[in-house]
Amino acid sequence: MRVERTKGILAGHPAPEEIAALVRGFSDSGRAEVKRADDMAWVVFDDPESGTDRQMRVEFETGDASPDDPYPIRGDRTVVSLGAFDASVVAVEAVISHFGGYVMDNDCHAAWREVPKKAVSVIELTPYELLSYELARILPPKVAAGVHAAAADRGKLEALLQSLSTWHRS
Repeated sequence: MRVERTKGILAGHPAPEEIAALVRGFSDSGRAEVKRADDMAWVVFDDPESGTDRQMRVEFETGDASPDDPYPIRGDRTVVSLGAFDASVVAVEAVISHFGGYVMDNDCHAAWREVPKKAVSVIELTPYELLSYELARILPPKVAAGVHAAAADRGKLEALLQSLSTWHRS
C-alpha cells in the first residue's frame, strides 16, 4: 500500500534552511529545524493541529531535460513532500508560493498544478542556518552535509576554521 503524500517542486532551487525559515514563520510554535542526510534533508516542525512532529522531506534532484521527465520543472530542482494530513496541502502550497513552482495535493490521485510566486518577503536565517545555506550553495550536497555535521560541533567547527585560516595564509 502506498503512503499518500503532498508533493511540491520549487523554482529557484532553494536550500532547506530557506524552507525552514518560511515554515518557522507559519508555525504557531515558531519551531522548524533542518536535519540532513547526504543529498536530502527534512524540515521538522510542529503540526499546527496536534502539536506532534511533522517532517517535510526536501530532496535536491538533477532532472532530465528530456520531454519524458515526469516533473513540470526540467533540470535541477528542489522537491518537497509531506505526509498527507489536514493542513499538508496548505503548508506545501505556502512554501511553494514564496518561490513559485508546482504542487500535487495527493501523489496517489492528483495532478500537478502551478502555484505562482507571490510577493517576496524577507527570510531571516539564524547564523547557523546562514552557514548551512552557504555550504549548500557552494558545495556538492554530500560534501556540504559532512561540513554541516562538523559545524554542529563547536570544537570541530573551531578546528575547521583554524585549518581553513592556516591554509588560506599559505
